[in-house]
Amino acid sequence: MLHCDTPTTGIPRRPPPPWKPSRGERGAALIISLIILLVLTVMGVSGIRNATLGESMAFNAQAKSITFQASETALDGAIVNQNALLGQALGNGVIGTNATADYSALVTPPGQAQTVTAGVVATYTGRSIGFGFDYGTPMNNFTVRGTANLASASAQSIHLLGVQRQAAGTN
Repeated sequence: MLHCDTPTTGIPRRPPPPWKPSRGERGAALIISLIILLVLTVMGVSGIRNATLGESMAFNAQAKSITFQASETALDGAIVNQNALLGQALGNGVIGTNATADYSALVTPPGQAQTVTAGVVATYTGRSIGFGFDYGTPMNNFTVRGTANLASASAQSIHLLGVQRQAAGTN
């Protein structure tokens, strides 16, 4: 179809080339597509950050669980071996005397490198009179602190346990 300049002359004119924008188009499609690309990029970066944060939180929860269990295992080991540990802490009866024990071998599976360290410190805190079933019996009091560390995650767990033991020489 031919276009005419004026209806009276009838001289055909060429249509505008397809690459030349008309008056209403000034690059709006390019600007809109760049805005959409920017929004999609921000959403992608946000999704990556959320995934990384979730992974970090899961690792920290696992490290907390490992040190918690190792600290509890160290306390269990101290209870099983309490005669030696509490006897050493009692020493000569001076309040504040400490006895330590390393239980890292208990919390590390056989054949694996030691990644968790666990230990116990028993402290003699004085003498008191027993209560309940042992009412009136002299008792030695101890505080037993179990500690576990996971160096690769900078995680630590500490548990305290109060122990009463009948004083020597009493029935």
